[in-house]
Amino acid sequence: MSGTNWVSKTYNINGHWSIESKDDKRYVVFGDDFSTPRGPDVKVFLSQKRMEDIHKRESVDIDGLFLGEIATFKGMQSYEIPTEAVLEDYESIVIHCKAYSVVWGGTNLK
Repeated sequence: MSGTNWVSKTYNINGHWSIESKDDKRYVVFGDDFSTPRGPDVKVFLSQKRMEDIHKRESVDIDGLFLGEIATFKGMQSYEIPTEAVLEDYESIVIHCKAYSVVWGGTNLK
């Protein structure tokens, strides 16, 4: 799975993303060309909702799977998907400011 089809909710997100496997582990990977505006408490989640069903001011951690704090707002980074997670149960990758319940945006996986 991969793409560049980000859905902006509050801020623009640009660049490639992919789901990759290495050494029996899976990762969400943002490419070298990834960029989004800086902000506080920004996290990466897998969500059971499609981006069309997520609002700009919504908490995504209730039905989402926390992957990690955003490592950088520009450039390549990766987030390990827990081995027990069933990827088919998730519809999107979401970038979210937890402190203010602000959804930056995300991308649908399917």
